[in-house]
Amino acid sequence: MFRSLRLIVNHIGLRRSTIMRWRRAAVRFCLPPTCLLCLAPGRCDRQGQAIDLCEACERSLPAAAAVRGAPALRMPPCDFLVAPLRYDWPIDHCVQALKFHGETAHGRLLGLLLAQARRAVTRPLPEIVLPVPLHRARYLERGYNQAAIIGECAAGALGLPF
Repeated sequence: MFRSLRLIVNHIGLRRSTIMRWRRAAVRFCLPPTCLLCLAPGRCDRQGQAIDLCEACERSLPAAAAVRGAPALRMPPCDFLVAPLRYDWPIDHCVQALKFHGETAHGRLLGLLLAQARRAVTRPLPEIVLPVPLHRARYLERGYNQAAIIGECAAGALGLPF
């Protein structure tokens, strides 16, 4: 009884992933990615996810410097942190465009860059992605939570629930 149910569930999951791949390919064909920084044609990453960043602009991103020999900071609720980029040009421009101008394409880009950095780490993925809550007054002022936009894109790229 359960053996047949397992085959049905696996078959549905396989069909859904195939449909999603076709859908992503159709979107990439109809709406090709464009670099948000220089307006050159964008590209797809290794997982086939369209990313709104050209190779030249990606090479110019300010990577976070790895600190060796420094004591590790331990915060009580957090034992692992991924911070792949420094807050410098063009990342500061993307954050400000998302936060103050409502340009959600920048949030999608930041979420995909975060997902790429998280895939490079050998630790197991988390069970769920939760955004930092935004104060009610700020939410009413902006109309959206920028952490939720970044987190939702990162979770989708990593295949995690949001």
